[in-house]
Amino acid sequence: MWGHKIKIRPADKLFSEYIRSMAGWKCEVCGKDSNNDHSKLECGHYYGRRKESTRFDLENCLSLCKNCHWKFHENKQLHTDFMIKKLGKKRFDMLTIRANTPLGMPKTFQDNNVIIFCKEWFKKLEEK
Repeated sequence: MWGHKIKIRPADKLFSEYIRSMAGWKCEVCGKDSNNDHSKLECGHYYGRRKESTRFDLENCLSLCKNCHWKFHENKQLHTDFMIKKLGKKRFDMLTIRANTPLGMPKTFQDNNVIIFCKEWFKKLEEK
């Protein structure tokens, strides 16, 4: 959608569902409710998925409707301002440091841990 293709791995799909469900299937910017159609909501990354160290970072990702996701891609300053407001300057700066720090583990190890975490979280949700 944004002009460059990055392989979507199984962990990406599960993590995206986790981010969107954590936000109650609503856009974190405009509040648009997508409970009836989950395909209208996306997991947006401040630092793109190419940055493996923040690919599955909860502070790097937002639940976004397609319109807000597009606006953030069109206006990086708008996206930055929103992230600083959401996280605070110190946490935003720490996110930037993490994004620019090599992952330090094999991708498969990271993916497996993300899948385990998300499955456990979804299981807990079903028990409620």
